[in-house]
Order: sequence, then structure tokens, then C-alpha cells
Amino acid sequence: MLQRIYSVADIAIIRLATIIVFIAFLFLIVSFKVKNIVLTQATLQGKQIVNIAYDKESYMVQFSSRLLQTLGTVLPASAIDSGMCNNFLTSYLTMNKSYLTFAVANLQGDIVCSSLPYVGTVNIKDRRYFQQAVKTGTFSLGEYQVGRITKAQSFNFGYPVKDENGKVQAVLINALSIDWFQNLIDTLYLPNNQWEFVITDYNGTVLASSNKKNIGKLGVNPTIFSHVLSASQTESNVIQDPDGKEKLYISKHLSEHKSSASLYMILTADLNKTYQKIDTIMLVSFLAISALFLLCLSRKT
Repeated sequence: MLQRIYSVADIAIIRLATIIVFIAFLFLIVSFKVKNIVLTQATLQGKQIVNIAYDKESYMVQFSSRLLQTLGTVLPASAIDSGMCNNFLTSYLTMNKSYLTFAVANLQGDIVCSSLPYVGTVNIKDRRYFQQAVKTGTFSLGEYQVGRITKAQSFNFGYPVKDENGKVQAVLINALSIDWFQNLIDTLYLPNNQWEFVITDYNGTVLASSNKKNIGKLGVNPTIFSHVLSASQTESNVIQDPDGKEKLYISKHLSEHKSSASLYMILTADLNKTYQKIDTIMLVSFLAISALFLLCLSRKT
């Protein structure tokens, strides 16, 4: 019946087309699986990078906390307003050169003691680390800032000084240069320039970046950062940016309190070029196999 409708040549063409379509379908499946393998490997590698950065950053935050706790122990409250305090903090800064300054602020936010000289009244009551230390009575993290005494970009920490009744009397401060965060990123191995690592404060202001761009600015893709903010701890996902490109992102945050996070590490990887290479290889392979198949078929006929 089929031969009455189609000629022998027509049937051969239909069979040939069916075989080629089947081969193309197989290549699509292989391409999809290869891309999944690439994504899985990139995710695993990305998580390792983020965890390395997290461990180093967590250690620095804990070290900053211990420094201020020790300072609060050896510096009596009665000496905070005295000249001895400035000299003590100056020597303390000499022993801890990763920091830009150490200082003490009273409950009104006025600096009353500093390892660096300053002129007039310097008030920090609007700073996040000061507000959180007074409010929670615990060690607190700040945000990106330009110091009013140091005039340098920094990330500050605050620690409350309490009286015998547990009431906050003052806040100890140390200012960490954001160069520390940049040096951390510079030690990380990123596979290629399609990978970007960024460290931000709680509102997304960039402290350091692998491409050294947008420091002190909101430099993270808003779509990605909204996902990061809603994540419980470690987050990995693939999203489309405004240009329609798929990007893998992996994030992790460091929290001072259970209710809030203060430092975010965000790794993004643009896998589109890798996917394009896979598509090109699959297309070339498909064309080569199809051409070889046609060549063999023509010799038989």
C-alpha cells in the first residue's frame, strides 16, 4: 500500500530523514546531559570556593570580637575618658596592623578615646555597629563606610562596655580596612573571567570584588541579591539576568545575630560561553556524522 503512494526513492528519503532526525535527537539529549554535568561540577566547585572564603572571613570576625573583648577587660571603664586611654589604644593598634584604628564612644556616640588623633567632636551615633552594640548589648558588625577619623574605607565592629549591673556604658570600636576583604578574594582560585566573587555588607554595598569594580556601591544584580536575602544560609541557583543570560550564583552569609546577616559572599558564574562551546561541538559532530552516514549510503547505492 505504501509503495502505491510513495516511490522507492521517496521511501528511501523518508527513512534517511527519520534516521537523521533520530541522530539529532540523540545529540540534543547528550548536549542536555553534558550541560547538566558542567552545571553540577561548577556548583560543587563554587561551593568549595565560597566555603573557603566563609571560613577565613568568619575567623577574622571572631578574631575582631576577641580583640574587643580583651580590650574591654584590660581597659577599665574609669580610664576611658583619660589620656591613658589614647596611649593604650595607640599601642594596641601597633600590635594589630590589619586595623585602621581602635576607639571608644560614649552612649551619645561621641568618640572619647582613639588610637588616632582627631580634631573637634566626632560622633558615630548613626553608625550601624554602634546602634546594634547599644541595642543588643553584644558584639556587632557594621557596614561599608568611610571613617570620620581615618578618612579611609573600612568595615567596623562594635563591642559594648558594661558596668557591674550589665548596663551598657560605652562602645569599643575597631575599624578593619576593606583591603583585608580584597586580599581575601585575591587568594581565591576562580576558573576564568566568567566567574565573579563579591563580598557585600548587609544592604548589598560592595566591600570587595574579584574584578575590583563597584567598591562602595550597590554592585550586585538586584534579582540575585533578592534571592540571597531570602536564603537561610547557603544558596545556589540559576537565574536569568536582564540580558537573558543564565547565571549560576552561590551565596553564603555571616550573621552577627540569628535575626540578621551582616556580610554576604556571592559567587556568580556565567556558563553561557561554556554552553555555547558545547552546542558548537555537538553541532559539528552531528554534521560530521550525518555527512559520513550520507557518504556511506551513497556508496552502497
